[in-house]
Amino acid sequence: VASPVVPMPFEKPHGPSIPDNVEHPHEVFLTLFTEDIVDNIVFQTNLYATQQDHLHPQLKTKWERVIRDLTISLIGKHYRVFFDNYFSLVSLMAYPQENKIYGCGTVRTNRKFLPSDISEDKILRRGETDWRQATSKILCTKWKGQRCISSLSNYHNPDELSNVNKRQKDGF
Repeated sequence: VASPVVPMPFEKPHGPSIPDNVEHPHEVFLTLFTEDIVDNIVFQTNLYATQQDHLHPQLKTKWERVIRDLTISLIGKHYRVFFDNYFSLVSLMAYPQENKIYGCGTVRTNRKFLPSDISEDKILRRGETDWRQATSKILCTKWKGQRCISSLSNYHNPDELSNVNKRQKDGF
C-alpha cells in the first residue's frame, strides 16, 4: 500500500545561521541564545528551586533534598532503598523512615550523630559485631572482617541473628 503522505523538501534554512568558522561550542550557544533568554532561564530555574526549598524547610542539606526527590514516588509503599556511604547520614535515614520507606547503607565512621560509644576498630576481633540503636529506631552496626564496616538501617532488628557463610580467598 502506497503512502499518501509525500515529504516536502526544505526550501530554505530557518532560524539563526551558525557560522562555519566556529572554534568553540560555547560560541554556537551564544549565537543561538541571547543573553535575555539565558537570564530568563536562570531566573525561572532559581525561582522554581527556591519555591521547592520553602515547601520542605526541614531538609537542610542538598543530600536530603536529593534523597527526597529520588524517593518521592516510593512514599508509603514500604520499599527498601540502599545507599552507599556517600548518602548515608543519620538525618537521611530519618526521612525515609517517616515516609514508610526502608533505608539501609554503609556509613563512614566520621559522620555526625553516629554513636560515640560503639566499639573502636582495634577492640573488635574478626567476625565480631557491635551495634547501637537510637530511640528513632535507626540502627548503627559495626562488623569486622579484614577491616571494619559500619552501616545504618532504619528497618533491621538487632535482636534477629542470621548466619552468613563467607568464603575465604581459596574458595572455602
